[in-house]
Amino acid sequence: MRALFNQVSRIDAVKYQHKGREIRFDMLREDALHPIISGNKVRKLSLWIEKYFNDYNEAVLSFGGPFSNHLSALAFVCHELNIRARFLVRDTPMLKTSATMRFCREMGAEIDPMPFGMYRMRNDPEYLDIARRSYRGFLVIPEGGSGPLGVKGVKRMVDDRMRAYDHVYVSVGTGATLYGMGLGLFHDKVLLHGVGAVPEKYLDQKWKANLPVNTRLHFDYLFGGYGQINPELQHFIQDFYEQTGILLDPVYTAKTAYALCEQHQEQERYLMVHTGGLQGFLGMLQHFPWVEKVLPQALVEKL
Repeated sequence: MRALFNQVSRIDAVKYQHKGREIRFDMLREDALHPIISGNKVRKLSLWIEKYFNDYNEAVLSFGGPFSNHLSALAFVCHELNIRARFLVRDTPMLKTSATMRFCREMGAEIDPMPFGMYRMRNDPEYLDIARRSYRGFLVIPEGGSGPLGVKGVKRMVDDRMRAYDHVYVSVGTGATLYGMGLGLFHDKVLLHGVGAVPEKYLDQKWKANLPVNTRLHFDYLFGGYGQINPELQHFIQDFYEQTGILLDPVYTAKTAYALCEQHQEQERYLMVHTGGLQGFLGMLQHFPWVEKVLPQALVEKL
């Protein structure tokens, strides 16, 4: 399991017909690292798990929503490494029916509903200090596996192959992945593009203020907002899969690929980072009925 955190992802060449134009770019296949903990979750969790063992913690505590990619990945890692896990999850009616939460429970994680008012405080430094005191012996991992260790873990993703491109595109939520990649690409020869899955107000302002000058942010491809199902994006996901054989998730990577295709210029070299997130389909199969047949079997078994 620990060897997984040090894997190097392959790069695939992609050719896609977009609105009458042939778009060619490369894709870093972080999604292919592992069927359950693929993508940036592998990178974000690597140093947190290392800290868990180095500091002789007794358990881990973390936060997320009922369909959290982070909690799904963390539950699996904890199961494999025999780590006790406790999750504070935003309380919604979907909490009882979520395939993601059912999977987390099957992996042995304890699930505690968290009222929305308290959940809004989950990233507040004072609240996290209170959580550390309240859950003694627990390693408190921020939502999404971010925080300083998550950022440093993402930086490990960057290698010399990325410096061969003019443009590198990656999805943005709070900005931890973008910031970690920015630390590794801190020069102005490569333009690092962050494509928002959520409105800009959710971008961590501390990280935003320290992004390198070669970073470009794009919040024009939200397609209705976080987790919203937009017909145009639905069509794009299916068409992209039919043409390339690569499945993009509707929350993050589909928006990033769409932005790249819209902004693509000939003679420029492009790389997109596929940050995984495919388990997010488990709560959206009514909108994507064809996806169940092409998802990794390990994810389908979570249904």
